[in-house]
Amino acid sequence: MKGIAKLTFVVFFLIFAITLPSESDAETISDSFSIKLTDSEGNDLSDPMFGDVTIFFDTYNTEYGTIYKLKAMLSIKTVPANILITSTGGLFKLAVAATGVEGSLVEETGLRFTLTNGEDTFNADLKKSNNYSTDFRNGANIATLNPNTNYCVSASLIDAYDKDVAPGDMKDAKITFQAIVADGIHQVMFVSEDNTVESYMAFDNYVIEKVPTVSRGGYTFKGWFTPDGKEITDGYVISKNEGDIIAFAQWEKNDDSMILYLGIGGSSLAALLLLLLFLKRRKDDAES
Repeated sequence: MKGIAKLTFVVFFLIFAITLPSESDAETISDSFSIKLTDSEGNDLSDPMFGDVTIFFDTYNTEYGTIYKLKAMLSIKTVPANILITSTGGLFKLAVAATGVEGSLVEETGLRFTLTNGEDTFNADLKKSNNYSTDFRNGANIATLNPNTNYCVSASLIDAYDKDVAPGDMKDAKITFQAIVADGIHQVMFVSEDNTVESYMAFDNYVIEKVPTVSRGGYTFKGWFTPDGKEITDGYVISKNEGDIIAFAQWEKNDDSMILYLGIGGSSLAALLLLLLFLKRRKDDAES
């Protein structure tokens, strides 16, 4: 059918690298990760219709969790079609992979999955160069996903087309989502004047692309520093096993208000005496 691509989606949870289980496997459900598929209005995806995009699925239970096996007819012009993933348990990252796309339009253009909770947006680009397998990322960084949060997943071609294109045979194509419980995780906090400016979780090798900008009346911001004196700047890479990072704002008091910043030493004391003499002369002039 011209302009129509047939995709079979398989969503599943694994802790270790294993072979996809069969429908005859044991029916023991894992509580650490679950998937709930709904449309944009929260309706269960039993047999929904999105214009000319039809999605339906069946489900079966295995010792690895509940597996949702979807079949979809996706028109190139109507991609993306949205589904919601609800997660339970701890922080995790989400990998996605495709098989059976060789010889199809996806091989030529690549396939992009976008994940969002309404505030944060993450992308996973499946391309021939990465063997159609990658993690969801925020720029260069692996996305850290929160528990008990609805994420909307949509799919689109990386290179858009303005006309109907025959996608080729995709009857054997499968898209696999794999949730991985987070390890190598760091808490990053920027603290200024006893208030947390920014706080988030990050994986090993996370790049802090831009540190927060703060201001304070009467002071000049000097930078973010850890308790051991390490400065955290734009482009800082969190190394493996570095631990949590707490950076505090450091300030330098301005002297443009004629109130001098006093340090230790005779020069500061001399400056104070000169200031007092100057103020006394101004007072004497005003009274005369």
